[in-house]
Amino acid sequence: MDNTKKMDSMGLSATLIDNQRLHTIEDLSKFLSVPESTIRDWIYKRQIPFRKLGRLIRFHPLDIQKWLNERSHYGNQGD
Repeated sequence: MDNTKKMDSMGLSATLIDNQRLHTIEDLSKFLSVPESTIRDWIYKRQIPFRKLGRLIRFHPLDIQKWLNERSHYGNQGD
């Protein structure tokens, strides 16, 4: 298990566990293939889980995976 710490330009540290990191709005926008403005709108409306680190908005991969799973709709599998 790789437990390392990295410092960003503002001196904030983020612990990386199992190679997971907190993602930016830009990262999430690319991953979901939606505009950054949509992500910002979801944040404003509290429709997506996010974490605030001072003035920074970040997303934890496990939070986003759970959020996606809760919103997944599957077609009728038995019909």
